[in-house]
Amino acid sequence: VPHYLGLAVPGAFFIGLLLGFNRLSKDSEIDAFLAGGIGLHQLARPVVVLSVVFALFAASVFGFFQPYARHAYRAIVHTVKSTNVYYLAEAGVFMNMGNRTIVLDRVNRDQQRFGHIFIYRDFAARGHKTTTARDGFLIDRGPGKAPLLQMSDGLELRVRPPRKNQPANVVRDAQITIFDRIETLLGKDSDSALRPRGKDPRELTLVELWQNRNNNLEKMTSNEIKAELYDRLVRIMMIPLLPFLAIPFALSQRRSHRSYRFASAVILLVAFNEIIHHAKRAVALDKLPPIAAQGIPISIFAAIALWSFYRATFTLSQDRMEPYWDRLNDIFRAVWLRMKTLKRAWA
Repeated sequence: VPHYLGLAVPGAFFIGLLLGFNRLSKDSEIDAFLAGGIGLHQLARPVVVLSVVFALFAASVFGFFQPYARHAYRAIVHTVKSTNVYYLAEAGVFMNMGNRTIVLDRVNRDQQRFGHIFIYRDFAARGHKTTTARDGFLIDRGPGKAPLLQMSDGLELRVRPPRKNQPANVVRDAQITIFDRIETLLGKDSDSALRPRGKDPRELTLVELWQNRNNNLEKMTSNEIKAELYDRLVRIMMIPLLPFLAIPFALSQRRSHRSYRFASAVILLVAFNEIIHHAKRAVALDKLPPIAAQGIPISIFAAIALWSFYRATFTLSQDRMEPYWDRLNDIFRAVWLRMKTLKRAWA
């Protein structure tokens, strides 16, 4: 959850600003504020303060909750993978584990006892083995240890492949063993606990990343640590800039179709996220220094956002591209209306 929360909050905040200020603009609320002596920069103050609050929230998510949550998630996945499926056995259900196929006709889960056991084990070029037993008991050998299946009153058939100079349909050896009791391990022993946190840069907090930015840790280079550190800082610094980018793109005239503004703003934000994503990889692989790969994109993003806000707030100049975008929008709208008319006529 913290991982997706860190991505969803900035995106939702940005879209909310676009929709909110666009509605104010279309309803002439912005004009009313301006006529009353309240400038756009004054209207932006509350959302700028809110963006700072979101930035602090993102810093706590990126810097603390996300690393711990990532390690906790991996620990849960590791625990689930390490849990042997034999403890979850169901009666009459085929279970495939590696080269084993097992069917249990009766299951007493409370006592870990089974009845009418069938086990088929394929050894590939070395043949196969089939074991049947009347009763079985599953013995837990402790954390990380494969369980031991103790079977009684059964037989075991071991079939080996034919010799190289014999026809394929000739069985080389078939051995039948009748037993009163036999034991077999189900699976292999494995570590029950995941490695300690901190073996992956994404599992380190911001403080830990900063403290080790010039050090090579186990399974981590200093470049990978720097890439993760500056990537998080860039994403945090981006949030207070969102109001300055969203407000200019949200403004429009009444009765004017300015969907291109929304598309341009969203495309710009998505492009920036892609750039810093690839910049992180470049820094981790020591292709570029952090100041060039991650510092320049956030500087350009800040310049675009602040310049757009300045032009919308303190100048009267009109966007030179607006007439062309409006004309293109009218063309698409006319084509769309024509298609709807033809569709109704054909219906």
